[in-house]
Amino acid sequence: MSETLEAMALTPHAQTAAPAAKLAFSCCTDLPLAAWLRDRGRSHVILCGIETHICVLQTALDLLQEGFFVHVVRDATSSRRPENHEAGLGLLAAAGAVVTTTEIVLFQLQARAGDATFKAISKLVR
Repeated sequence: MSETLEAMALTPHAQTAAPAAKLAFSCCTDLPLAAWLRDRGRSHVILCGIETHICVLQTALDLLQEGFFVHVVRDATSSRRPENHEAGLGLLAAAGAVVTTTEIVLFQLQARAGDATFKAISKLVR
């Protein structure tokens, strides 16, 4: 986990976010994630992470059960073995999660062309 935390320290939100200890596979088990999201008016959740078939799957299932729309980013999730990754994605889709890609998410959030953000995103996905 220390390598993950070091990489996360490079993100823009690292100055305002505090890491939370997570021992359960689902982020919803030990942390009040669903309540935190609701308090902020969120109904859609975009998930990425490691161990698609374990942590990502269990978090997504819990969020779906709580009534959230869950989007799992296929190319921003992984498992040690490709067959586990693919099985996890299949289970996620069957459970009602939207399995998507980074490029799709970026352009859905952007919604229009022509501005500086669109140009920056376009450079990232080329």
